Amino acid sequence: MKKSKRPLIQIGSKNVFNFKVMNDFIKWLESDGNILFSNVDICLIDKSVGYGLFAKENVRLNEVLIKIPEKYIITADFVSNIKEYSDILNRFVFDFSELLALFFAFERVYLDYFCKQFGSLNDGTAYFVQWTLEMPNGFEQFLDCRKKLMNEKRNESDFWWKSYIGILPRNFSTPLFIYYLKENGQAKIKEIACQLPIETKEKLLGQLDELIVFEEKFFKLLLNSSEEDASQIAKELSQDSIIFWREICCWAWHIVNTRSIFTENLSLHSVDKQKSYDKNQKNCSKKKIDEENFGGSLALVPLVDMLNHSPDASCVPFFDKKMGFFKVIAEHHSIVAGQQLFFCYGAHNNDQLWIEYGFRLLENPFNRVNISIDLFVVLAERCGQKVESARREILKKARLPCTIYATDEIPSFALRKNSSILLMKKSKLSNWSQYLFSDEENEYDEEGILTSPEIKLIVSILRKLENALIARRNECLMEEICASWDDQIQILKRMLIKY
Repeated sequence: MKKSKRPLIQIGSKNVFNFKVMNDFIKWLESDGNILFSNVDICLIDKSVGYGLFAKENVRLNEVLIKIPEKYIITADFVSNIKEYSDILNRFVFDFSELLALFFAFERVYLDYFCKQFGSLNDGTAYFVQWTLEMPNGFEQFLDCRKKLMNEKRNESDFWWKSYIGILPRNFSTPLFIYYLKENGQAKIKEIACQLPIETKEKLLGQLDELIVFEEKFFKLLLNSSEEDASQIAKELSQDSIIFWREICCWAWHIVNTRSIFTENLSLHSVDKQKSYDKNQKNCSKKKIDEENFGGSLALVPLVDMLNHSPDASCVPFFDKKMGFFKVIAEHHSIVAGQQLFFCYGAHNNDQLWIEYGFRLLENPFNRVNISIDLFVVLAERCGQKVESARREILKKARLPCTIYATDEIPSFALRKNSSILLMKKSKLSNWSQYLFSDEENEYDEEGILTSPEIKLIVSILRKLENALIARRNECLMEEICASWDDQIQILKRMLIKY
């Protein structure tokens, strides 16, 4: 196939920090009298962080800062009610998050290349960006369906999400986004994963698998074929087209994974599930969330998704089912004028934040060192403590976590009890639970805890673990990977400094 030129505007060239684009978004917000954000400023923090929301005036406790009507909340059900996408769902299988990513992929291309653009100097000049690539059959069918509906009853003003998509970031700092599209990108990501702590490794590889699966489904749709393989793609699409659509695919997947909000109270839009979702319902079991609710629970909410993360959050976003609004309130404490508005994305440690959002916090109270029971036993044996099979079984039955959190000043109750099991007299093992939680076993005061045999064993175990983590850290070649080990080493050092 003849190699074609790339489109005039490439995937990363549209500047999200273009103030005209942001002004258009703000004008759209202001044009709907039901959207409330009068006490909120949208400000550019810096190009590495992006935009944030700030309080214009002092905010009282429980004051509503933002209200977004339900009709502007983008969920899988919302997308399935758009005729072009319901037609796709009758032919192809996407789970709920994939359907959302498909929406952002196709809408971005449609709005960038098949809708009028206006000059950046506010001179009112309208133009179309030239499309120079070949047209994949699946996307052409999407365009034909949209044109038909536009001729019947629609116009461009119906696509209210145009202003919203215009302000979405074009690049991300996650390891997946940085490396996925590069030559041998998947191999590089797997190489990085192998140097990370096991929980972080599994998270990164899990995201890689999700993106690979979505890309495979995405290209099947583009080719309008139930079969998809590399040779077939190369036959039907030029290399430039493949690069372009892979960039769009990766970008859209990141939009959903970095900006969606999970809310259990979000009601479902009216949708004929039998018609549109029979195939998709099967694919939602991996979410471990009730299938009836998940489609309405994963949402992208314009403006609300500009709230940045902080463990010490001032705000809480939630869906008011009775009123039909997505709201943001100052729940935890009042807010002084000029302060940034934050909400907590979840109890994410720095590795989770880096993999999912592309940043780390200097002091993150959710950082932790996860010690499995098997690792706990191995470390104890390296400290000279013999661990018989009976004690191993008791440790598993007790199911007491060995996790150490950044906020822990001394070893946790559970960790101390696991140490007690290792030190318990053999005569007590048959009734281990009775002795483990008895008053006699818990009679130490704070000073006694610090000098108890259990603590001495734990300190020995943690020193062994610290040395092992330092050795792993010294093998790292990348700063981001070193940071994963540094966070855990810092937690251990902080606890061990007392002993």
